[in-house]
Amino acid sequence: MMKKIGTLWFIPAVSVLAVSALLSSCGGKETASAPPAPAAEIASSSAPAVASPGTVTFLCGTVTMTVDGAENALDIGGGVPVGASIKTDKDAICEIQFADFGSVHIDSSSTLVVAKFLSDGSHTESEMALSAGKVVCKVKKLTGDDSFQVRTSEMVCGVRGTVFQVAREENQPVRVAVKEGAVAVYPPSVNDVEDLPASVSTAVYESAPVVAAGEEAAVEPEAMQALDESLQKIAEVARSQPEESAEKTVAEYKKLSVSTVEERKPVSAAAVETFTAAQNLTLEVPKETAPAKVPVSVTVEPANAIITLNGGSRFTGSFSGLYASGE
Repeated sequence: MMKKIGTLWFIPAVSVLAVSALLSSCGGKETASAPPAPAAEIASSSAPAVASPGTVTFLCGTVTMTVDGAENALDIGGGVPVGASIKTDKDAICEIQFADFGSVHIDSSSTLVVAKFLSDGSHTESEMALSAGKVVCKVKKLTGDDSFQVRTSEMVCGVRGTVFQVAREENQPVRVAVKEGAVAVYPPSVNDVEDLPASVSTAVYESAPVVAAGEEAAVEPEAMQALDESLQKIAEVARSQPEESAEKTVAEYKKLSVSTVEERKPVSAAAVETFTAAQNLTLEVPKETAPAKVPVSVTVEPANAIITLNGGSRFTGSFSGLYASGE
């Protein structure tokens, strides 16, 4: 029985128990399970990557994926290949899991491209390109040569294991908020220093501004552009002149890097709200111990009802997700 309070209809908790019962009853059915797709693997630098390193684990609203110019609606449990562009409509949300390496929550009115995902068994490299909107990333503690980056046209965020979000809105500086861990901010051409002398590349990486846990900062486009030009100068000098000359340009770079990240403040209420919406992001456990997951879809009336999931995540309308028995 539904109760009406004012103009809102509330469904008693028994309906939530019904969903829980559905999960329990389906969990043991092998035919209903939809395990996440494996991470991309390459045997050598010349071997092709597996097509779909990512798996869609949550959907709400209209979300499309464009691959090689073909646009299609996303399906729960579906694969997300390298090169895929994910676009969410207003009030839509999408979450994608990349095995135990990382997972992303793509907020409403956002566009994110899976620009890179490579793994050779010893290390994993991943890059997401955000052109509009917000994304929250949860990344495992990285080791060795592992890397996870979120790139915009203005800058690159590099992490070593953390929970953070990047927001890129029109006519606004890019904002970086960190819930756990820390995020280093680099200019767009940072990858150009990888083939430079170790003393130069290490100095560049170590001089990057860092946004710490509990902080939110704005990245000013003009300041980052100046830093990027300085970085390109470093690369040019390092390739054509003695290493000592490059170190002088690195000193200039360090001075500029301080001014690229400004307005360091505690995480804003808006960022906290996005973190809360993404609180169910998970990393896949090893397959030998992973419980089977089943796709579950919940339809609500009215269609624009506000849903609260697990006491925290809030979104609008019907949704689908992958869940294990007991969740």
